[in-house]
Amino acid sequence: MPRVTEPRHQEAARRLKQLISRYMRGRDLVAMGAYVPGSDPGLDEALRLWPDIQKFLQQGMDETFALDESLVGLFGLVSV
Repeated sequence: MPRVTEPRHQEAARRLKQLISRYMRGRDLVAMGAYVPGSDPGLDEALRLWPDIQKFLQQGMDETFALDESLVGLFGLVSV
């Protein structure tokens, strides 16, 4: 990826992967009601952004997006 993308793109992708990973690791605690909001700021952020992350990652069969459009969405989502 470093040879075909700019550092900002790489950082945004890394940040998105971190958020997804944090959500996946904590979702069982949340589902069981064992998670106390505020006890893990990283998980709190991932939970807050999860609906937007899902929306960003989903695309309809007939939808197309240019790379620039995707990058604007990615940068806006992860605030890079």
